[in-house]
This record gives sequence, C-alpha cells and structure tokens, in this order.
Amino acid sequence: MKNKFSINVLIIPLSMVKPESLRDYFQDRASALVIYHKIENLINIYPDIEEWYKKKVLKALSEKDSTREVLVALDENELKIAGIAILKKTKEENKICTIRVEKEYLRQGIGTQLFEESFKYLEDTKPLITISEDNIECFKPILKKFDFKLVDKIKGLYVPDKIEYIYNKKFKKED
Repeated sequence: MKNKFSINVLIIPLSMVKPESLRDYFQDRASALVIYHKIENLINIYPDIEEWYKKKVLKALSEKDSTREVLVALDENELKIAGIAILKKTKEENKICTIRVEKEYLRQGIGTQLFEESFKYLEDTKPLITISEDNIECFKPILKKFDFKLVDKIKGLYVPDKIEYIYNKKFKKED
C-alpha cells in the first residue's frame, strides 16, 4: 500500500510473510522495537511488556494462532521497519495492544495507516485501546481523527499511580 507522503510504506501482517526465514527476520526486527524499546522506552509505561510479548504475542505467532497479529510498516525505500501494531482479535475482544512509529517516521501518515489496517484486520473501527498518561498527548490527534471515545480511566492498571485511558470499549484485565 502506498501513502500520499514522500515515504512509500507497505503494511505487512507478519502471519502472511513467506518464506519462514523472511517472517523470522521481520519478527526479530519487530521484537526489537517492542522488547528493546527502540521506538520509546515502554518499560516505564508497561513494566511487563517483554514477558507479555514473548508469552502472548510471539507464542501465538509461532503457533499460527490467529488471535494475535503484528502489522509491520515497512519503509520500502530504506527497507526499515517504520512502525508496528500488535493486535488481539477474539470473540470477546478486539484490541490494539500497542502501536508505535519510529521517531524519524512520525507525522508522515504511518500511524494513520497502521490504525486503518488494524481496523481491517480486527473488522472493527472502534476497537479497545488503552493509552498511558505518559503517551496520551501524542495520541490525542489520532484519537480525535478516528472519533475514539473515552470510556474509563484506571489508575494503577499497569504502573502504580499512573492513569491508563481506556477508549471505545470496557476493559477486562486478562492480558
């Protein structure tokens, strides 16, 4: 998919990448963005993100469990990962678990593309998404763009004394 900005970005669901060696390559790069916090220091916002990513996301991907998907935004010119979205799709819940764009790719429409492709995968234009008080300001424009509705605020959900903003649907803590 091409966007109207100067960067050509392709959004790739990891589950669709063939051959296995190429999927492993992208999965490793996506893992680096989540686990090693190249996009931003998520450990302060979500202290258990590494364990969650390994036990839930990577496990589901390796078992070809369709309840989890990682969308990778690939800069076709540089062959670099520009951003990722991690999704959860079950009977009970459609959720954007995390969505991140590398600093150098901000304000170029990549976040919008990731949200739009997330909606397609989830078959839901108003999925559950939670956002830490530390990130709420940078997400406000896109939340407004897609008319996301604040449903709840939960203090201490992931980090003591920090507020997590819940959008579109009620939150049930399971993962």
